[in-house]
Amino acid sequence: MITNKNVDNGQPFDFGRASLDYAKYRDIYPAEFYDKVLELGLCTKDQYVLDLGTGTGVFNILIQKLRCHVYIRF
Repeated sequence: MITNKNVDNGQPFDFGRASLDYAKYRDIYPAEFYDKVLELGLCTKDQYVLDLGTGTGVFNILIQKLRCHVYIRF
């Protein structure tokens, strides 16, 4: 549960309850995004990557195919 008095009049927000809608309506990252990540030398084979606030995990699933190691922290 997330509560912030400056957001939604302090009403608590449970991302777990909204995650299915988030996954349904959020665009998948375009191929150009991953091209740029690789161009920058990120998420390469055997590299360790920390993903904070992973959302739906779409990014993690795709970059793991590049054989990097992903540590997920919520």
